[in-house]
Amino acid sequence: EMCIRDSYFIGQPLVEYGYMEKKSYDECIKRIINEFSCGEIKYIPHRQESKKNLQIISSLQGCQIVNVETCIEWFLLDRMIKPDAIYGFSSTALLTLSKIYEDLRVYFFDVSMSGYPNQEHLTNVVDYLESHCGGEKINKATDP
Repeated sequence: EMCIRDSYFIGQPLVEYGYMEKKSYDECIKRIINEFSCGEIKYIPHRQESKKNLQIISSLQGCQIVNVETCIEWFLLDRMIKPDAIYGFSSTALLTLSKIYEDLRVYFFDVSMSGYPNQEHLTNVVDYLESHCGGEKINKATDP
């Protein structure tokens, strides 16, 4: 299977807000590193992710944390970086980046976040990613 070189993972504070277990979140990142991205990704943290969780993520082999002071879209455009692929969960940055970069590969995890306050928003983002952005759904890694 072909690997994708210039890969970015859009972080979200899903663990911090209690919508997802830390172990499951990290398993999703590991899965991208091992199965899709030539063994290396750049992880863009959300400003509300905790330092403790980011330390664990930064210790994952093949994961480089890139802190950005602005939104990810402006960060990439300003540096004239054209990623080959972006990964994430339900971040609207997946939508906007797919519109900025025409042939960008967009992958998102299909995770049920039962505690998420706005389920309709979540469903709309996922539906839009699939129908308008060519997004490819990755079924959540199951815990061993």
